[in-house]
Amino acid sequence: MLKRRQILIDKKLQLKLVYVILTVSLLSIALISSIMVAAWLRNASFIKKSLEGLNNAIAVENEIIDSFLEHKVLDSDFAVKGDVIKNGHEQSMKLIMKHIASLESSVKDNMRIIFISIGLLALQCAFFCFYMIRFTHRIAGPACIMTKFIKEMANGQKPDIRPLRSKDELGDLHESLAALADRIK
Repeated sequence: MLKRRQILIDKKLQLKLVYVILTVSLLSIALISSIMVAAWLRNASFIKKSLEGLNNAIAVENEIIDSFLEHKVLDSDFAVKGDVIKNGHEQSMKLIMKHIASLESSVKDNMRIIFISIGLLALQCAFFCFYMIRFTHRIAGPACIMTKFIKEMANGQKPDIRPLRSKDELGDLHESLAALADRIK
């Protein structure tokens, strides 16, 4: 007698469908991951070049301000303006450094998003495989029961067809076979 609790009843059907789902899912994961990584690399390269340019610009600006402030003029009005210029420059540099840190953080965040997305795609793949086994079980189980019933009838035995579970598929065919079994009895 067949066990009703088997995970794979019709291994050929069930594994074929799981392999198809697994292959399609893995190809999708590879394609999506490739696109995401390529975009991340392109953006990371662009951001890296931008950061280098900004750091060079900061160095040049700092040298200009330092040179400008080294040449002090005895005029007290210039000293006040120099302090204003220095304070404004320091505030601008703080803002630029804040934006640089934000860009660097953005690159790291994008990489995290890629890893999380790949992980979610892998979970989706596992879910589809599990679902396909469960779904095909609802088809393969009734097919196995009905095949056994037909074989018993062909061998001249008194057919006895088991009822299906509530979520099983192929219910109409099963009912027709059950009606046939009743007529034969």
